[in-house]
Amino acid sequence: MPDEPSEADADEIPAVAYSDAPTIRLTDTQRIDRLHRIVSLQVGQNADLNDLTFGRLSRLRLEFKGIEHEAGQDFVHLQVDLGGPAAGCGSLVQELAENSFLVPRAAPDDQRSLILYFCGKTDAVSFLQMKVRLINAVERSAAIDVLHVRGRWAA
Repeated sequence: MPDEPSEADADEIPAVAYSDAPTIRLTDTQRIDRLHRIVSLQVGQNADLNDLTFGRLSRLRLEFKGIEHEAGQDFVHLQVDLGGPAAGCGSLVQELAENSFLVPRAAPDDQRSLILYFCGKTDAVSFLQMKVRLINAVERSAAIDVLHVRGRWAA
């Protein structure tokens, strides 16, 4: 039978420390908005998706720079223009420069293959994700899935 910890042992156990980061309570939101589009591009083409920004970004443009092949896998070279802010990425995405990425085809529900941008302001919080659904090396094309979700606070 394992020994029960004594009161002397309890004094040696460190207390759990919590951070002071504020919690965003989504139950208080008045509305959740979701805009979704799958964009098919050929190498050298770009797509202006300003209608997907909810006015949160001054610009949303994707530019398909090319297809690169590394370690037996195809990657889409994607340039993302958010009008100034920098996007982040999952661990399987290679960041070449600010907002310039080599993106593999994403497996379903695999967060490691995403390009992400999160923005919180006084009236709302928004989340933008981009992933590559299809890479066609023969036709030199790709299908990019763009999802933007916004939660607005109750008045």
